[in-house]
Amino acid sequence: MQDIKALLFFATILERGSLQGAAEALGVTPSAVSQQLSKLEEKYGVKLIHRTTRKLTPTEAGRDLAEHCHRLLAALAAATQALQNVKTQASGDVHLALPTGLVHNGALQTALHQLQREQPDIHLFLHIGDQLQDLGSTPLDLAIRGGDTALDNPQLIARPLGEFPWTICAAPAYLRQRPIRQPQDLEQGRWIYSRPTNVLLQRDDVSFPLRIDRGLFCNQFSALHQLTCAGFGLALLPRCDIERELAAGRLVVVLPEWQLPTLTLHLVTPHRLQAKRVEIVVKTLQQAFARQC
Repeated sequence: MQDIKALLFFATILERGSLQGAAEALGVTPSAVSQQLSKLEEKYGVKLIHRTTRKLTPTEAGRDLAEHCHRLLAALAAATQALQNVKTQASGDVHLALPTGLVHNGALQTALHQLQREQPDIHLFLHIGDQLQDLGSTPLDLAIRGGDTALDNPQLIARPLGEFPWTICAAPAYLRQRPIRQPQDLEQGRWIYSRPTNVLLQRDDVSFPLRIDRGLFCNQFSALHQLTCAGFGLALLPRCDIERELAAGRLVVVLPEWQLPTLTLHLVTPHRLQAKRVEIVVKTLQQAFARQC
């Protein structure tokens, strides 16, 4: 590996025909080029170039080595071009992880429609699940995360997508059977939940702590969403995930005059520098969620 630099210098000398030409191509001084050539010759005990005041000509050993060095230069040029393509071409696969509940989110769906319409050469793979996936040891390019575990790894690069209030909601049919007029009524409600949760309701200077840990347990957030729409009970859901259901009347906000904590969504990537195709997906998601906030 230590000889690669010297071999590249040697190949450039042959390609340009002089130390001065090689130095200009490599962005170094002629002295630096000469030193690399001398190191290579001294290490292997062979003369690679005959140097005169007028020209440089490869020795027999230099001619034998030249073919391999030309391939090395070509491979380097191909690798550099490949890197440039990754940075500039909007094509290829992008793997995005997101929680199950987010599939109902209007901003996400808007972004997916835009990518399908405007970036047909970007092939998006959605990895949907409520378990936190490790971006460092998987082929995932980015993930949308929310809550306390969003930034579990301090090495991840997080871009805030927005803050969205939690909402207690239910289907109209459920509320006709079990109306909720005050926070105390929530304690007797029939809940659908994915994990035990403590939540604080706030109205002016009055607070009401609520513990959600009973009722119908559901381990998938998306299914929890569907069960709530079907009238099985109350649920605590991010407002951004139920806007369409609220607008259509399939869900109703319970005690809208009481405020709940907010959920911060982050777009998380394992690296700060991204391929062009990933940059486009990141920007499209950011713009879609910014319009929703």
